Amino acid sequence: MLNKKNISIQKKHSAFRGKSPVLHTVNDQLVSAAHGKKLYEYLNQPKSIRLFEHGNHNTIFAANRDTYFKTVFDFLSEQPF
Repeated sequence: MLNKKNISIQKKHSAFRGKSPVLHTVNDQLVSAAHGKKLYEYLNQPKSIRLFEHGNHNTIFAANRDTYFKTVFDFLSEQPF
């Protein structure tokens, strides 16, 4: 997959060695959930993915506030610094 500047998204994300939580909503009409799943595939461990049922691209946080915070907290708590 290439972006408009012909940069390989897969190559770029596969090279990243940091922690990577992917937080996405299944109702995102701007960036599809399939894109979030593909991004997750490209990333190295440690990584996690959470697909929220509520909200969209702009309301993911507001619609899932408590679960969103817990997802991030759990991910960071499981990973050594």
